[in-house]
Amino acid sequence: MTYLLGKLKKRINTLNKTTLHFPAEPPPLVNVTVHASTILAIILWNVAGDGGHPIIDFTAQYRSAMPVNGTLEAWRPISPNHISPNSRQIDVYHLEPNASYWFRVWANNVLGPGPPVEVLATTLYSDQEAELYKHFLEGAETFDTRTWVAAVCVVMGTLAVLAAGTCAVLCREWRRSVDYTEDQDVIELVPNIILNPGFMESDPVRPKEQIIKSAECPGPGKPRRV
Repeated sequence: MTYLLGKLKKRINTLNKTTLHFPAEPPPLVNVTVHASTILAIILWNVAGDGGHPIIDFTAQYRSAMPVNGTLEAWRPISPNHISPNSRQIDVYHLEPNASYWFRVWANNVLGPGPPVEVLATTLYSDQEAELYKHFLEGAETFDTRTWVAAVCVVMGTLAVLAAGTCAVLCREWRRSVDYTEDQDVIELVPNIILNPGFMESDPVRPKEQIIKSAECPGPGKPRRV
C-alpha cells in the first residue's frame, strides 16, 4: 500500500511539472531594431518561437510619426508583402531626411499573424546641399576673372572655327552639285548629236520670195506688165 501511494505521488508531481502546449499564432518577435540613414532604413529582428507551427512569412509596415490633421496616416506596406521566413531584416526605401517614422513587424503561421512589434526611428539630416555650396564657394575670393575671360574666348574661338568649317563644307557641296548638273546636261546632249548630226546646225534661211509688183493694173484685154 505504501508503495502504491509513493508511486501515485510521483505521477502527480510529474503531471504538475508537465506544461501542455497548444498550437497558436507566433509570439512577438524579439530584438527588433531599426537603423535609419537619410532616406533608407533597415529593420532587424529575431524569432522567439513559432507557436507550434512553422512560420510561413513575416510582414513589415511603416508610417510617418507626424500626425496629419490630428491623426496618423495609414500604415504603408513594405515590399515584399510576404518576407521569406529565413529573413531577419528588411530594407525600407524612399524615406524623407530628418523625419520620424513608426516601423512594425510580425510573424505569420497557418493559424494567423502574431502580435506586431513597433519601433520609432528618425532618419538622419541630409547635408548634401550644404556640402555642395561649400565646394562651390571655395576659392571664390581668390578667383581671377581673367582666367574666366580667357576660357570664354577659347570657347568662342572654337565655335567660330567650327562655324567657318561648316560653311566651307556647305559651299563645296553646293559647287559639286552645280558641276554635276552641268555634266548631266552634256551627257544628255551627246547622244542627240550622235543620232542626229544636224541637231546642232541651224536651219537654212529661206530665200526671200520675189514679190512681183505690177506697175499698173492691167485693164481688160491688156497683158500684165512686169
